Amino acid sequence: MSAAEVGEYFAIDLDENNRHAIAERRKRFPGREFPALGWGVCRHGHGLQDLPPLSEGQARELAGKLNA
Repeated sequence: MSAAEVGEYFAIDLDENNRHAIAERRKRFPGREFPALGWGVCRHGHGLQDLPPLSEGQARELAGKLNA
């Protein structure tokens, strides 16, 4: 059972999670730079909004605090 299935917060790599959308944007806008999205925190498949871009360590630490 995954963290999402039991309602726990978990860290998520936003670049990997959105790789298809990012690839499409790069096709539509060749030569344009897109910043890395970084890591975020999710629960039940819904990301926490209004967080600044996080590192993997920061996201894992925040998820741990929220689950405590």
